[in-house]
Amino acid sequence: MEENVIARMVELAPLNMEKAEKIANEFGLKTKSVIASATRRGIAYERKTRVGKTGEKPETKESMVARIAEKYGIEPNKLNGLEKANKEALVALLE
Repeated sequence: MEENVIARMVELAPLNMEKAEKIANEFGLKTKSVIASATRRGIAYERKTRVGKTGEKPETKESMVARIAEKYGIEPNKLNGLEKANKEALVALLE
């Protein structure tokens, strides 16, 4: 990657998808290559936070299993494998 591209990344840091697209368009690069180059060089990149269908951050199955264990007073290690159940089943156990 050319020095002027790197200088632009440093200037706009911390980068996000919008800034990476801007740099990619300015220099005729692919957005993913700008992001990859920035992360390789230690330039801060803020990923988009994942949101579920409801607009909230999705809860992992592992944390749901931990909550189930707490709710029912069961040792979490006795529920090994439950995190492979579908999410609807885990939600039903939490209700």
